[in-house]
Amino acid sequence: MTQIPDKFTTRSADRALAGMLGPVTCIIQLEMRFDYELDENGLKKRST
Repeated sequence: MTQIPDKFTTRSADRALAGMLGPVTCIIQLEMRFDYELDENGLKKRST
């Protein structure tokens, strides 16, 4: 059976992001496109 290592190698970007997790909330920003017009009132009804 293979043992799970105690440590994994990381890249500097991973370490920087991990260091910011306490004081900073990380979010993933997305942009979406639709082939049709969104109905603002319909979206409001669905979000409540």
